[in-house]
Amino acid sequence: MRYRETQPDPSTPALRMVAVVGVVVFVAVIAFFSGAFGSPNEEPASPTDPAV
Repeated sequence: MRYRETQPDPSTPALRMVAVVGVVVFVAVIAFFSGAFGSPNEEPASPTDPAV
């Protein structure tokens, strides 16, 4: 799993940028869904909660 860095590839910076953006978006989506749906499901629903 060693990458060859001896030959400069013009597509490497673009692929790295896409990979970084993809990871950031993935982490953001996971954090959003875990924060939006994980906490209310773990906590007991209150009678005054409008979602009930």
